[in-house]
Amino acid sequence: MNNYLKLEMYFNIQEGTQNYQKIVGGKIKLHPIKISNDITAEGIANHALASDNINYSSNSYEPRINDVLYFLPGVSIPRVKIKNLALSHNIKTTRDIEKASHIFGHRRTYDKLVKQEYYYTLPVNLFKEYFNLLKKDIEIGETTGIDKKYIEDVDFALEHYDKERILFMWPERRELSNDSLSFLSPVKVNPVPVALHNDKTKVLHKEIKAALYSSRLDILNEDYYDLFDSLSGKTVFYEESLLEHLNGKDAITLEREQFDQLSAMLQSSDEDNHVLAMEIMANCDYRSSLVYLLMVFEKYAHVFEAKRRAKYHVNFKSLLNYLNISTSYMAVTIDDIMKKLIEKNTLTEEWTDIIYKEYTKEIRERESVYFKCHTVTLSEEALKYLNINYKRQAREDFIPEEREEVIEEEEEVPSIMWLN
Repeated sequence: MNNYLKLEMYFNIQEGTQNYQKIVGGKIKLHPIKISNDITAEGIANHALASDNINYSSNSYEPRINDVLYFLPGVSIPRVKIKNLALSHNIKTTRDIEKASHIFGHRRTYDKLVKQEYYYTLPVNLFKEYFNLLKKDIEIGETTGIDKKYIEDVDFALEHYDKERILFMWPERRELSNDSLSFLSPVKVNPVPVALHNDKTKVLHKEIKAALYSSRLDILNEDYYDLFDSLSGKTVFYEESLLEHLNGKDAITLEREQFDQLSAMLQSSDEDNHVLAMEIMANCDYRSSLVYLLMVFEKYAHVFEAKRRAKYHVNFKSLLNYLNISTSYMAVTIDDIMKKLIEKNTLTEEWTDIIYKEYTKEIRERESVYFKCHTVTLSEEALKYLNINYKRQAREDFIPEEREEVIEEEEEVPSIMWLN
């Protein structure tokens, strides 16, 4: 988290002045503002994704006895399903992040912690020169009506400020770029000393105007200042690594038979069948059913998208979160199926065969990131003409790597546990 200064400045101009505007009142203040990303010397914000600001673990979560869970903003876990883990592993939840053994976040958690806003930025050294000219103008009486306390506070803030740039909005930009103000105007009016309007002042104004441009910054919501600081050095698990454990050991695994049944239900004209199919999917064993869940979305996403109420049910939303699918756009392609299986470390040869058999025609006719042509043959007409079984290899054979199988020991769960 980075602390910057935000400029608040406006001037009241004496009536009747145009090319030489005398300030007769106004305000100039510097406020602290916290942003999650830093700004380079060139004034461009280093936009950070959630994974850059929050230390997400690449490992999956495995429930253990007496785990204490903390949920970051954006996490949508059906609390009623937590009871399965409470009963099997004596797992609890907490609202104190320091008491948590495991922290869970959503892919949109970072967006909940910040608000993206556009700010203009200016190098501090240029603002100091501008501010010094304003102070000189006040000393000689050309600028009036600016409370002395404002000047003292700005001096104090700049003295202790270690960033290279300050932030401000459009009204401040307008004032900073106004070369008609008395201490910047090229017009010389007595008794203003000529020294205030020398070439250096003109150069300064050009440099200020050249440096005024906006950047989109991630401004931390005030409610999350402490939370954001607390995340420093902590590991966060993705919400979906918990979701796959919530339906309990008795949850069904979708196989070909269940996939065909779900397809029949979603093809029917009865909306009750559609909702029932969504409930079955939401309550199955996500991990062991993953390939068929994704295939259902590939074929029937349009049905789910049309369900204005059912798709927002907490259980179905948990499934969407696990699959990283939006409620507004649920379309899944063949390549998406492969990609998500790889991301969740579940892709097997058996599941690859299931996908290929289901989509053989599409794979042959369309370009795919994952399915590639290995052997080329000819059309039936050409084969008959040559009277040979023509085959040519289009890709080199892949040589599998030798991998050691890691066997993990299962944790013994006591038969009797007490919930506090």
